[in-house]
Amino acid sequence: MDTALQHDTIALIRQGCRAAAGPLQRVAEVGVKAVHRFRFDIGGMRDFSEEKIRKSVEHRADFQQLAAVRGPAVYVFEICPPGNSVNVLAAAKLYADTKTRAVPARRINIDNTSSVLYVGKVSSVPLSMRVIQHLGFSRSAATQGLQLYHWARELSLILDMTVFEFEDDMAAPLPLVERAVAQQLRPLLGKHE
Repeated sequence: MDTALQHDTIALIRQGCRAAAGPLQRVAEVGVKAVHRFRFDIGGMRDFSEEKIRKSVEHRADFQQLAAVRGPAVYVFEICPPGNSVNVLAAAKLYADTKTRAVPARRINIDNTSSVLYVGKVSSVPLSMRVIQHLGFSRSAATQGLQLYHWARELSLILDMTVFEFEDDMAAPLPLVERAVAQQLRPLLGKHE
């Protein structure tokens, strides 16, 4: 790379970092746009492979609230009540080994005491669609998600989902926030190392 092009590239990198730093600094000072909470009783959930879960009587209200989340977001799935992480990991591994549907990468260093199942983010895909994928009702088996209905139902798993919504300008730096949250919470599933 010639010196002029190298100098121009360095200037562009600095400009990009300044642009990303503004939204991060604002969040550091004032916090997130909104926090939303949802509870999913996977053990009591019926199969929505052939119908739309978001239009069902039992889940319509949750999906209306999920659809209202418009900004980029980081979300956390927590096992409720905490304590059966070993059983959850075993069931998730058994299902992943079937390769029936795409699931998140497995962590190498797992903290068996963690009650956090997964940390994720959305910026371009609607949150409601991402939740459908995690619940296991995406029409495509190749779409990666937790696929909860397919392996967590037998465990009668109940999950609390907390969504941290950001302003639109946080879309680009969102992966940094997701990674920082995951490194601190040490979820059982998903690779954030």
